[in-house]
Amino acid sequence: MLLDARKGAGVKDKSVLFIGRQGDRQCEDIVAYLKQNFTDVQVFWSGGYGAELDIDTLSWRGDYIFCYRAHAILPESLIDRASIAAINFHPGPPEYRGIGCVNWALYDEAHTYGSTAHIMSAIVDAGPILDVCRFDVSPNASLEEVLGETYRQMAKQAKRVIGLLYSEGPAAIDKMRGQSRAEKWSDRLYSKRELEQLYQIAPSASSNEVAKVIRATVIGDWKPFIQIGPHRFDLKTSD
Repeated sequence: MLLDARKGAGVKDKSVLFIGRQGDRQCEDIVAYLKQNFTDVQVFWSGGYGAELDIDTLSWRGDYIFCYRAHAILPESLIDRASIAAINFHPGPPEYRGIGCVNWALYDEAHTYGSTAHIMSAIVDAGPILDVCRFDVSPNASLEEVLGETYRQMAKQAKRVIGLLYSEGPAAIDKMRGQSRAEKWSDRLYSKRELEQLYQIAPSASSNEVAKVIRATVIGDWKPFIQIGPHRFDLKTSD
């Protein structure tokens, strides 16, 4: 969608760095959206966890950084080179920071979930909040269903935030921060190790605990398991 060029006067020529997940359709859609509305867009596609940024990306200097579902960790030196703002779109509400947020939300039997747009800082998922999108989660919703809805809503959120920056310029940042001032990040930051531990069901776990872990972890080839001594027993699901 091409935004109103009159509203974007003086903004269209801002330089943008987009960092997203390689092969992700929604990332590709957002890049196309950016290129329709900004003349200078540089893109870095990240692979798996711990993906390293290339020299061109690390040496970038410009106005906006948009980070969307990227596995790469941005150094503070790069974040600081965004003269207006470095913004991350986090696939979880402020109550869930870090890795595996949706897994923990389902394990907690949360009734709502969502995504958060925030200013990036040296600390992961801790910068000033710009926008929070929330949706209801059915008690029977699977991990795949909740993730799918999260990504759909987050893509809309990204375009909404980018569109506001395009139409109103840097003033939109203060506006969004003001509208989101009641939102606060949780103190807990979930780690990759904690997510891996969630997948391991204790042999003594109750049937309720097993059901909670299954709902929170089963997606694609990812399934929980029980470890008894040297023997590992993986969950087998019916087709």
